[in-house]
Amino acid sequence: MYAYTFETPAGAIESQVKGDVYKNIYNIINVNDPVLRVAPKDWEFARYGIDQVLPEKGKTSEKIYPSKVEAMQQRFTSLAPNTSYLVDDFSMKKVDWSAIFPGGNPFVSNATQSVFLDGFVNVLANETFKNRSSYVKYYETDIRNIVGSIYGTDDAKTWQIISNKLIELITYEQWTDFKRLFIPEFLENWLKKISADEGIPYEAENLKPLTSIIHSLKNHPIMLYALITQTESLAQAHYPELCLAWLQS
Repeated sequence: MYAYTFETPAGAIESQVKGDVYKNIYNIINVNDPVLRVAPKDWEFARYGIDQVLPEKGKTSEKIYPSKVEAMQQRFTSLAPNTSYLVDDFSMKKVDWSAIFPGGNPFVSNATQSVFLDGFVNVLANETFKNRSSYVKYYETDIRNIVGSIYGTDDAKTWQIISNKLIELITYEQWTDFKRLFIPEFLENWLKKISADEGIPYEAENLKPLTSIIHSLKNHPIMLYALITQTESLAQAHYPELCLAWLQS
């Protein structure tokens, strides 16, 4: 008997997935997909079976990748005709950090989406949540609510509103307010104002995951900027239509 999984999270303990008994399991993997990194490898999580990796801009030979991605895009267009392929356009865009942080220099990164995700999840695992027990005790429920709100499964959509406000700060280059988010008191007041303006309840405990993430990313502003501005690309890598387009091409 064989099992085939698609865009598979890492939900098993690393020490338990070894051995020939699991070699009948094949995981179809897009390395640009955030879901693959749940739960983090740094916390000794892994997948059962053998990973079969789809072509990726940064890892597939430059000689063959263009033809492969072109064939995939043709199929993707037929499956999702109103959706543009965004993943390969992911960019930690050029930023004039002198406008944000004193002494900063213009910065641009050509890192692929998969490289960004590896670094981002590493920061979350080791600097924000610290370890598995801390995550479960203090963050797990609220993080689930955040994700549900952003992706439209939570009727309150509190986090969707906050996410849009963060995007506005960057889109309109409101750098003064953006850099103040790294000051705890300003961040708290900013969240309170959004809550009041939008008529949503402000509950500090429920907003703790966001404040923790922003505080831990103050040493990694490029990541925070990319996370806020590239959410559509990050989400698209998990689309079933995209996985199917790669397989059928």
